Amino acid sequence: MRRNADIVREGMETWSRGDLDRTIALIDPQVVWRPITAWPGIQPEYRGHEGVRRFWSAFRDPWETITLDADEIRELGERTVLTRSHFRGQGRASGVETEARMYTVWTLEDGKLVRFESFTDEAPALEAAERQEAVRVKGS
Repeated sequence: MRRNADIVREGMETWSRGDLDRTIALIDPQVVWRPITAWPGIQPEYRGHEGVRRFWSAFRDPWETITLDADEIRELGERTVLTRSHFRGQGRASGVETEARMYTVWTLEDGKLVRFESFTDEAPALEAAERQEAVRVKGS
């Protein structure tokens, strides 16, 4: 059985390559996707594969290139992984390069991503990870 950290690493790589189909294959059909809303046109939450496809389109459209590199991938519990990532993008129209650091909590069940939550700071990401592990304990 693959480790959750390996699944997250693969998801980040497929995302950066622009491989939507392979990215979707790693995601549960009922996923809850909560990105950082600092980007223009991004909603606070998307649901399911169709929601991820809408996010993909809205997020990727303004960028000529995107890379998402993990500076750290840390398994926090049975089903949660925290990544500290470095986003780099070059604007399609402007050519301007943008960089940002983000912290993401990836919640996985049975080898599929069921919840994705991104933050600009580590403390709220750790709080979200604790909540997701608590849900698992209560739901077991």
